[in-house]
Amino acid sequence: MKKKKGLKILISVIAVLLALIFIAWNFILPKVDTLGFRYVAVNAGTSFLKAQTSDEVDALLKKTDGFIKGVCHPNENYQQIGEANIEWVRFDISHLPYDENGELTEGYLSFKERAKGYADNGFKVMAITPYPDDYIEAGLDPRDEANKEEIQKIAKFYATDLQGIVSAFQITNEMGIEHFTLPLTLEEAAYFMGIQCEAMQDVKEEIIVGYNLAGTTLYETCRLMKPYHDYCDYVALDLYLGCFENVFKDIWVFDALLRYVWSYSGKPVILNEFGYMGYGDVKTEEQKNDILKTYGYENEEAARKDIMGLINNLPKDFKEHMLSLEYANEKELANKLFDTELANHLYRELQGGYQLTDYRHTPEDQGKFFTDLFKRLYNLDFLCGAIVYCYSDSDACYICGQPDCPVETGWGLVDLNGNPKPAYYAVKDAFANK
Repeated sequence: MKKKKGLKILISVIAVLLALIFIAWNFILPKVDTLGFRYVAVNAGTSFLKAQTSDEVDALLKKTDGFIKGVCHPNENYQQIGEANIEWVRFDISHLPYDENGELTEGYLSFKERAKGYADNGFKVMAITPYPDDYIEAGLDPRDEANKEEIQKIAKFYATDLQGIVSAFQITNEMGIEHFTLPLTLEEAAYFMGIQCEAMQDVKEEIIVGYNLAGTTLYETCRLMKPYHDYCDYVALDLYLGCFENVFKDIWVFDALLRYVWSYSGKPVILNEFGYMGYGDVKTEEQKNDILKTYGYENEEAARKDIMGLINNLPKDFKEHMLSLEYANEKELANKLFDTELANHLYRELQGGYQLTDYRHTPEDQGKFFTDLFKRLYNLDFLCGAIVYCYSDSDACYICGQPDCPVETGWGLVDLNGNPKPAYYAVKDAFANK
């Protein structure tokens, strides 16, 4: 009798636990889990149970002549780039192709000439099409259905006019990252990407077309793009572990997230942006306060109380970036500046924890990062390419405009003078072995 009673209690407990898991999975987690963490383990795990390649992977690799060995934002030192065994370059089409009078724009013609220079020197080019705000500035707001035909016309123009010069298109960049996506919502951004992929389908010939995932919305972005996957040759991932977040500490997370994208999307995967900062240290509270004093504040508490005063005195680029963000009130804006990775720009530092285990932000460990990571990447048969960010160090951060901000200045394989860093030789050796 006692055994039967105990069994009933056990069954009841299991039933309650299953009910709680069901409720959490379907009604609670979706509201807070835009990254889809509840699916990461499932998809990364099941990726081991499914084929590690597909006919689509084979078809893409045939079009690209094998694994894509690339770099973002190259300079024009073709010889040095080629000596690093780099075969692909990736950079932006920064302007729409023609103006309101139908005349080709200088910005587009400059891109085309630059891309042709790489193609003529034996490199394949991946072109990133313009951002939503570029279209909005031209009077083609993607949120207005009336502009769909013209946006698709532009996409077709790129795919036809750049035949023989461009070998791949990435449709816009990192939708889901706030400063690239706004003023579009994620749903509107997916539509904006999808209709361009669709438009290129019948005219792209051997050019490959896809889009990239980034940040905390990669699950939701991929889910919204699935209706357009028939028009996509690949799904890409941009990943900067140990640089813009202080959560993931281990290099194997690259494997897990790539497996996640493969399992969830079912498409060939390219690592379109990845890298590791070559410089950056933690600053003391005293050093941080010294920076705040240059703006007229004794400490962070005082600066938070006058957040608009602080922002209005930031360097021009940084001020414009902060004011472009969405925020409900000044407290939320202060939290964005002081409690996220934006604080790294303010203090020109890398906060404690913003690094991977065993990899400091030094030129030497930057090289070690590439050496170790490529060994892991080459074990993923569904991975069709890896494009390093980026070729050269920068003279100023593109977010805050400050030359001594480590966040966007020390990613290069070569320094500002074009001298190879340890990362250059690490990538050279890695690409030689694929």
